[in-house]
Amino acid sequence: DDLTHQLAMIIRHNENLKRQEKTGAPAHIISEFAKLLQFHMATYFDNELPGQPWATQQSGRPIKSICSRLKAKEGRIRGNLMGKRVDFSARTVITPDPNMNVLMRLGFRGPDTLYRLKALVENGPNPQPGETGAKYIVERHLVDGDYVLFNTQPSLHKMSIMGHKVKILPYSTFRLNLSVTAPYNAGFDGDEMNMHVPQSFETRAEVAELMMVPKCIVSPQSNRP
Repeated sequence: DDLTHQLAMIIRHNENLKRQEKTGAPAHIISEFAKLLQFHMATYFDNELPGQPWATQQSGRPIKSICSRLKAKEGRIRGNLMGKRVDFSARTVITPDPNMNVLMRLGFRGPDTLYRLKALVENGPNPQPGETGAKYIVERHLVDGDYVLFNTQPSLHKMSIMGHKVKILPYSTFRLNLSVTAPYNAGFDGDEMNMHVPQSFETRAEVAELMMVPKCIVSPQSNRP
């Protein structure tokens, strides 16, 4: 790996520097070895420093530093941590709807909600009342009033992800009120957004009390809407 190669170079040049100091080499020689060690230390973390030559493998290929593994769209953070696939989420195109309840509701497609489970949580076979707890957890479709998180990418500030209440509509897009387009930087020119459904009472409470749109009107950046 490139990082292993670079660590080996750092250790090698560090030993060379100590050897020169022990043998009493002239100051300008020690300075050159110190600069070489500093170069490999710097390029280990970032191999794209302005004004610095690349650290390369023996083949001449530039090494992939720690910084280059973390940044950019394909990096560790955006590519793997923020961009991974998760359950209980949805993504589609957003469209405006001025008739939506201002600032509060988010509408999405409705045909899947026609089927309703008769019992959301089913006990064991013919249980007596109070004898047994729930035996099965049955997942249901979203209904009006459910809390969800709505997110735009890239997520640049706190208001890039906010809470909304669901309103089931017979369309195939997410529809939201025009008043919330500014924090999402939504232009309705083919933009897509993500929805995440809370899976616990604690998460639902946090969405309702901390992340709903009315709770995020005042920006923490400028202390104004």
